[in-house]
Amino acid sequence: MRRGAAETVAMRRSTRQGLFAAAMLVWALASGAGSASAAGPAIAGVLPDWGPAGGAGSVRILGSGFTPGARVSFGAVSAREVAFDSSGELTVLAPAGAGTVDVVVAEPTGSSAGRSHAWFAYERAPGAPWLGLDGDSSNAPGGSRRGALDEFSRQGIVYDRSFDLPAGWTPRKRRVDGRSGASVVAELQSDFEDGMTPVVTVEFSGYRGDLQPTPYFPAPERTRAQERRGMSTVAQYVAGFLRTASEILAIVGERYPGMSVLLEPMNEPWGYTTPLDNGAQYARVLAALLPAARAAGIPLRDIYACAFGADRRYGAHGRLEEFAPGWIPAMYAAQPSLRSEVQGWYFHPYGPPSGTRLHDSWGIQSVPVVRGEMASGRDNIIVSEVGFCARSAGGGCDDSGEAEVQSEQQAAGRMREMLQNALPYSEAGWLRALIVYARSAGGWSMQEYASGRIEPPGKALEAFAGADGVGAEGEQCPLSAGLAGSELSVLVQGAGAGEAPALPGSCPAYSEPTT
Repeated sequence: MRRGAAETVAMRRSTRQGLFAAAMLVWALASGAGSASAAGPAIAGVLPDWGPAGGAGSVRILGSGFTPGARVSFGAVSAREVAFDSSGELTVLAPAGAGTVDVVVAEPTGSSAGRSHAWFAYERAPGAPWLGLDGDSSNAPGGSRRGALDEFSRQGIVYDRSFDLPAGWTPRKRRVDGRSGASVVAELQSDFEDGMTPVVTVEFSGYRGDLQPTPYFPAPERTRAQERRGMSTVAQYVAGFLRTASEILAIVGERYPGMSVLLEPMNEPWGYTTPLDNGAQYARVLAALLPAARAAGIPLRDIYACAFGADRRYGAHGRLEEFAPGWIPAMYAAQPSLRSEVQGWYFHPYGPPSGTRLHDSWGIQSVPVVRGEMASGRDNIIVSEVGFCARSAGGGCDDSGEAEVQSEQQAAGRMREMLQNALPYSEAGWLRALIVYARSAGGWSMQEYASGRIEPPGKALEAFAGADGVGAEGEQCPLSAGLAGSELSVLVQGAGAGEAPALPGSCPAYSEPTT
């Protein structure tokens, strides 16, 4: 057989095997296949799989082996009412709760726990904390991921985006990016003890974090040679994502009840598609992933697709140009099912604290524009990376554009202005979380690890969280307690062109001191 023909046959065989493996994994997770006993109830689906923190919503539980008198629990709390519809369906009223919890049906013949997993995600209660840190700002030298993060959690900064795991990870893996599987489980425990909500990014094989188009981005088909190099198919990534997410949710359900886990399929995928910002390529992955996740019992409300404002391309002389139709419209055009399948989005609007740049991709005030392109999930957004980097604090800013400033005081002032501009989006119910990018050293630092000293941007974030993000007219802005008076300036109503107008009842926006 000619080499080209052999490669084609191998590619088709690899694709069939990948799709079969993913299908079998979904079936096993949903049906409980492989359990020690075939007796007892089994859950195949929970509709809807999310609801308000106060409960009282009607929920259908689909499966098999149900009988009159069945008991249903959401975590440790029993459902208020259970109606027997048939041996394959129950209707219940969800109790009040928090986090992501196991749904279990108990019968005289046994329990669905151990046979099948089904989870229910509670929404963030109105007025609940919504701020967080990306990367644990108190990282210790040598790889320790924990420090005094509870210093921030006591101020209501409760989201922790420090989990970056490859698809297919399980606790039995010895090492994950320099950490043991046990250390990842320990991080979950620390988050639980500190009252934090972990945000987990599940990466594709070959992810390097360099924002360059890569042939490792999951593709529909692979040759044997490509698979030997670690290049995965879409089906293989989906199977790996399901395995990792299910393992984490199972650990949390068993050991840390009531803790939510938010999941992001790939970090900034727009930087790794070919060409850059190819929304259609990412949409192909989501179109396979989301139905499989639903079948596996993973709440789609806790899976956050990547949002972005612009599609871009390289034009004449290598210049990066903006062009229609944009990232989200391109996703919908390629995979129309995503218009209803996506139940949550994440967005990284680095850039100016007021105003927008780069076709509404940079700047916190690009959120309303990007949200306007969303057909579903538009009131379940996490801004999971945003912030400002101070060159004077040791660098590490990585050409961050308008997110880069000279001093920590300037970073703190812009942080305050950005948070104030984001507050209306939280109050409107659009944002589940806003997570500030942080590291233990350099320009992004919020807290110095060795001394535990909170840096000026960290003080700004703490002050904002402690004041519930509202500065009443006539009151001293919380930020001023940590900064010199010369580092703040009052922006009066009726700002001039190019200036950020003050919000009614807000603390004044920050402007850099002049010399």
